[in-house]
Amino acid sequence: MQNKDWKLPEDFYEKNPFDNNMTAGHLSYFRMKTMFDTDLSKKMTEELMPYMDDSRKAEMESEKILIDSLATADEVVNYMRKVKEASNERYLCRKAADMGDEVAELLIEKLNRNGMSKFIECAVQVLSRADEKYIDRVVEEFRQYRNGYARVQITILLAYRKRYDALKSMYEEYLDFSRSTDSEDVRKAESVLFSIYVLTGHLEAFEDEINQSFGLTD
Repeated sequence: MQNKDWKLPEDFYEKNPFDNNMTAGHLSYFRMKTMFDTDLSKKMTEELMPYMDDSRKAEMESEKILIDSLATADEVVNYMRKVKEASNERYLCRKAADMGDEVAELLIEKLNRNGMSKFIECAVQVLSRADEKYIDRVVEEFRQYRNGYARVQITILLAYRKRYDALKSMYEEYLDFSRSTDSEDVRKAESVLFSIYVLTGHLEAFEDEINQSFGLTD
């Protein structure tokens, strides 16, 4: 059971300043805030269309039709590894989220086993709209997940869902990555630090900028 009253060390922000350089965490958090806004997604697709050739437009439409044909939770979740177009990824994630518990259960089971970045990114986007009972499970289990990228993306999810009870686990995750000299781990540490700053309200200007730029209310 996570401790909601746990606090970061008093000198945490002084010793671990966030320079606001763009991280993978910024992108994931932005997508969580915007992916399920259908009007915004439509506008973004429309703005890209003039830059696409006819072949790509046809492929995008063909993939969308394929996504429409996916009938079961298994089919939808499995296609998260294969989706090609960004607009169709948003479309697929919205379809998955609408399927509710059946998809959420599968995603939690597979997140600990599937190491593909595309799947992990889709999974956390869908879970950002999942029932709180699934977020409870993620809070309790994610530190045991084998894949480091999955753990990083989950810290973004937990910041988005304002799960203050996960702060201690997020802090421990940050310490683990920040002790490494591997460049990939350093980047992971930066994304986890971003999630900690977001969760604790230290990046309000960043959130305000997103909300104002895209007309968001949350």
